Amino acid sequence: MLQFDPENKSARQQLVVASNKLREQRQKEKQMYAGMFDKLAQIDKQKVNPSSSYENFHEIVCCVLVVVWDIVSLP
Repeated sequence: MLQFDPENKSARQQLVVASNKLREQRQKEKQMYAGMFDKLAQIDKQKVNPSSSYENFHEIVCCVLVVVWDIVSLP
């Protein structure tokens, strides 16, 4: 609109309002995503102990085998 009428005060005012809202939205997004990668890095650093994960896997496999055996053993 300003290209057609550079003296249009209403269009200029709306452009300022839109620019301010865009700036505010970008600031909110920065705050929302701030530190996201740091948090993910911390999660990656907290590795699970391999032996405990093996034990958990072993327990799950045993439970599944028991359930399968019970199903197969049904008359």
